[in-house]
Amino acid sequence: MGQTKLFALTVLTGFAIGFIFDIFRVLRIEFRHPSFLIQAEDVLFWSLASFIMFYFLLMLNHGEVRVFLLMGAGLGALLYFYTASPLAVRALSLIADILKEIAALTLKILLAPLRLLLALARRFLCPLVKNVINLLKKLLKKNDIYERIKSVPINKTLKKKAVPERERTYERRKKARKRAH
Repeated sequence: MGQTKLFALTVLTGFAIGFIFDIFRVLRIEFRHPSFLIQAEDVLFWSLASFIMFYFLLMLNHGEVRVFLLMGAGLGALLYFYTASPLAVRALSLIADILKEIAALTLKILLAPLRLLLALARRFLCPLVKNVINLLKKLLKKNDIYERIKSVPINKTLKKKAVPERERTYERRKKARKRAH
């Protein structure tokens, strides 16, 4: 294969690697995620780019690394970033938005039976629980247990804890003002 043809193919390879970079860039922009995943994506991108270049050089140039081939890949990436990248980023962002909407709709459809089940449970179980509580109160009242429980004195420390902090602070300030006068 001629060197001109080989150079043109490396330019196309650089163009393709630039497009793959934009895919990763749009994933980062559209789907926020932690920094360790970003680092993993970087490793994945560079591994993929290296594999593509290695495979290209192995298959078309018998594994020989030549400077003009690496320059061709760099030129292809630069051409991509200055020409097609803005359009590709917009198109990939649009695709990501459509995928987000599809995922949200799918999740809504999948969760609809669970929402229905919860609504039915709330509608039928809440009255059942109230009836059970009322029945227990009646049984306790019938056996005077309810009155015995109500008549148990509450500890003074529990009463103090029941008063909100703001009211206690107000009382302290009020006492401090009286002492000052």
